[in-house]
Amino acid sequence: MKNPFAKVPDALARLLIVFAAVIGLTIVVVKFVIPPRFKETSIQWADTVRRENARPVRFAGAVACADCHAEVIAEKRKGYHSSTRPTNRPSNLGFDVGTPGP
Repeated sequence: MKNPFAKVPDALARLLIVFAAVIGLTIVVVKFVIPPRFKETSIQWADTVRRENARPVRFAGAVACADCHAEVIAEKRKGYHSSTRPTNRPSNLGFDVGTPGP
């Protein structure tokens, strides 16, 4: 039976060995060296939600701004895209994001 690796260049074989060693070392580090609590995402998610809820609301929607900025709303209603339907709103996608902020 012929050796299937006889035509593989020596440099390519070395590169594949190094690549396999790096992948193996990465697997060992992820499985055995990194503590499980560092892999737990619920802590990061809770911290992110807490931080985002503490931020002030910057844009509450065009309806909330219409009372003080009627001239801007009138200008927007004359615009080229005034008759387009906003299909990318969360309420049109089938879920509700609720009210922003506390």
